[in-house]
Amino acid sequence: MTYGVRDFTDGTSNTIAFGELLIGDNSTGAHNGAESYNCVPWPASPAGSGADQTMPGAIANLNQYIIACNAKRAAGTANQANDICAYWAAGRMTHGPLMNELLTPNSPNQDCYNYAQYTGLKTSRSRHSGGVNSLMVDGSVKFMKNSINQMTWWALGTKAGGEVLSATSY
Repeated sequence: MTYGVRDFTDGTSNTIAFGELLIGDNSTGAHNGAESYNCVPWPASPAGSGADQTMPGAIANLNQYIIACNAKRAAGTANQANDICAYWAAGRMTHGPLMNELLTPNSPNQDCYNYAQYTGLKTSRSRHSGGVNSLMVDGSVKFMKNSINQMTWWALGTKAGGEVLSATSY
């Protein structure tokens, strides 16, 4: 599906187009911040999509998913993937340059997914102190602090959610 500038009613300067991601090092067993865990189904459905992942309405699903994802890391390296962002042009959640705003930047919570082609937690992460760089739809790049308010972060992830944001809020 394609969108024109007119479709970004929240404003092109208030909508994230792309965010920074860490690239995996293909070292299963290492914890370098770029690992992700598979075989974690979204609580509301096997794939997780649409209304059951739209925040803030689906916060109960997100909280359950965070617990399940963090448990995978605590359990060891089974189902660990360390090839995150390995292929620039791939459309799969774990292999391509895709991220989502379910978790705030550099979240201490673990990324995970059910299958590589389905959504999950793909958090914007960097090695910068205090935040990540985000490319906005208007072409500007903004540094988003790790401390950004969760509701503000979610709002920056929508193109037409009707949120009114002040640039001082992020």
